[in-house]
Amino acid sequence: MKRIFALIIVVLFIIGCGKADDGLKTAVKIDKMSFTKDEYSKAFENSLFVQAPQGGRQAFLDVFIARKLMLKQAEEMNLDKDQKFLDDIQLFWEQSLLKSILAKKGAEPAFQPQVSDEEMKALYEAHKDKEFQGKTFDEVKDQLYKLLFRSKQQRLVEQWIDDLSKKSAIDVDYELLEINSPTVGESDGK
Repeated sequence: MKRIFALIIVVLFIIGCGKADDGLKTAVKIDKMSFTKDEYSKAFENSLFVQAPQGGRQAFLDVFIARKLMLKQAEEMNLDKDQKFLDDIQLFWEQSLLKSILAKKGAEPAFQPQVSDEEMKALYEAHKDKEFQGKTFDEVKDQLYKLLFRSKQQRLVEQWIDDLSKKSAIDVDYELLEINSPTVGESDGK
């Protein structure tokens, strides 16, 4: 009985491993480039084709192959080494990294400011004759909350950046940058 049980476990393990390895098998090959099922599936899941009806998978495959062929051609033309392209990648990388850190910091409890009803009512009273004309406090309460929340969160981010700046050695050659140096009392990044 124990042998049968052990044999069943081994067979199930082998079958399970075989299915997991399917994702690592080459699903698409274009000249010397190979793409696994997992790579293809991830690209498909991140595309708009995932929402398409039945023919979406075939349509995406055609687009996937066309994109890879164009990218291969671009590399053969050394466009991947072009300075403009590299600058674009650097900018994209920086923007993506900034988006990630701001999302991470914004999710921290310290970056979740509290907004009171009193603050919302004060903002409403200060602006009810212009921005909120003809609307009751209850009608704009959500809008007031968002405005105050974002404003407070922006101040928290500015304080965080100021703290980072104080911990860093920053030296600016204003003359070289053709910028008037800050006057006494203005921030110069230190």
